[in-house]
Amino acid sequence: MLQAFGSHAPAGATVRGAGSAKALGAVRVGRKRRKGPIQLCPVPGCSNRAAPVFGMVCSKHKDLPKAEIKKHREARRAQKQKAKKAA
Repeated sequence: MLQAFGSHAPAGATVRGAGSAKALGAVRVGRKRRKGPIQLCPVPGCSNRAAPVFGMVCSKHKDLPKAEIKKHREARRAQKQKAKKAA
């Protein structure tokens, strides 16, 4: 439309992008997303990292039955709650 009056549109302003966050001025400046804490394998005595590709257990324990992994997680949660109540 601006071209019809002999003017040019500002750089980056398009019909599609007019309602985008960038066009409205909501641009993040220098702040990056902080990653969450490293998650460890829930199996007792194991200190390896858990990975989503193995179902949030380590590569060593990826073949354990899901029910057993669930028991380990519940035991860890119960231990955490017990420690929280003591403090």
